[in-house]
Amino acid sequence: MAAYVGSASEKPWRKAFGCKAPDLERREPRSKAGLNLQERLGPGLELENPGNQTSVYFELKLFETLRCNTNRMPQFRVQPRWLVHGALGILLSSSLSMFAGVKDEISKKFTVSTGDHLLVDADRGSIQVIAGESSEVSIRVNREVTRGSEKAGAEVLAKHSISFEQQGDLITVKATYPDRKFGWTGSGPQLQVRYAITVPKQYRLDLTTSGGEIVVGEMSGSLRARTSAGRISVGRFNGTVNLRSSGGGIELQSATNAVLDTSAGNIVVDSMGGPLQAKTSGGGIEVRSAQGDVSVRTSAGNIELGAMGAAVKAETSGGGIRLKSSAGKAYLKTSAGEINIGSASDKLTAITSGGGIEVREVKGDSDLKTSAGSIVVGKAEGSIRAYTSGGRIDVGLANASGADAELVSSAGGIVIALPEAAKYDIDAHAFAGEVSTDVPVTISGKVNRDGLTGQMNGGGHRLKAVASGGGVHFKRWVAAK
Repeated sequence: MAAYVGSASEKPWRKAFGCKAPDLERREPRSKAGLNLQERLGPGLELENPGNQTSVYFELKLFETLRCNTNRMPQFRVQPRWLVHGALGILLSSSLSMFAGVKDEISKKFTVSTGDHLLVDADRGSIQVIAGESSEVSIRVNREVTRGSEKAGAEVLAKHSISFEQQGDLITVKATYPDRKFGWTGSGPQLQVRYAITVPKQYRLDLTTSGGEIVVGEMSGSLRARTSAGRISVGRFNGTVNLRSSGGGIELQSATNAVLDTSAGNIVVDSMGGPLQAKTSGGGIEVRSAQGDVSVRTSAGNIELGAMGAAVKAETSGGGIRLKSSAGKAYLKTSAGEINIGSASDKLTAITSGGGIEVREVKGDSDLKTSAGSIVVGKAEGSIRAYTSGGRIDVGLANASGADAELVSSAGGIVIALPEAAKYDIDAHAFAGEVSTDVPVTISGKVNRDGLTGQMNGGGHRLKAVASGGGVHFKRWVAAK
């Protein structure tokens, strides 16, 4: 039930709500006027103490007064106790908003040499690093305490310790606070910290923050970055990169080689000059181009791969995989999604438990398997094994010299395109359809509508096709123009 809290005078109520103060004068319910307090409360609200009608009357008068000026406040009805608390909270918030916060700035400069080492270990705050033209490291730390009084803000800054130390080629910046959980939750003072750092164009960086983003511009050297709650963004970096975030995405424009790991966010890489390892537990992965080996894995997202210049390994438990091209071996696996491949120049392995597989062109051997979808290969020049439990198979065997092929479908038909000069030993069976051919085949043994055994151009590589849910059809291969 609603309740009046504290006392009220005419002046503060007029200032806060622009209307007459609540009539809180004690009086008995006007029974002679037929006042029914339970009816005035409306549906959904009941009296805590039906016998105490007087206190209920006070509450009704308070809320009727609060809604006297609709231009300054929403139209209130009698509401439960939280409305009284909310009204008082407006007054409290207005007084708190007058506190602009306590700020300070700390600046340090160090003379260094190219290739030296910077280590930042921050208890909180964002870190931004850019490359400068001089042989010095410049560090600016901006701190601000919001909420609370000015005195409380000054005390927070005094307790927040930041140390700067230079020993040999190493500069160390360390920030700590006595209470590691301070300022993360609750309604008390909040401490915000920002580190802006300038270093020579070639430098070694080791950056750690327990709560904030890390941004590094274009430079060279080596980079190790860790954050427990924030994104990491790195520009063109000529060197080794090792990035880890427990609560944000990772963006990398380019690097010589990289290891990327996040527990909750997407990973986006524009280009890689060397090997890449990327893993996320809560997002997608996109790699637009890479010259070295690529290994990516996500537990819940799609994987998009552009032009890959070497071997590729991509695994996801909750999305599809798209590969534009790969110059090396490609291993693609998903538990719930489709696999789409433009071209693969080496051995291709594609496995999915929840979608189809589509390959425009594969020059090497291929091993394709899906539990719930069709398999379509436009042009296969190497040997091929394709198995599906939930769709059709449509394959173009483009190599006139031939290569072994084994195609099995449990719930669909099979269509195979063959060059007229191809040499195969053919063994085809259709258990829910018929076997037909548009290319000449020398039949050996018994001829059945649901089976065909024979040779094409004298025989050669083995071609096996088994369809349990449709027919098998051989047609002439026509090269795309």
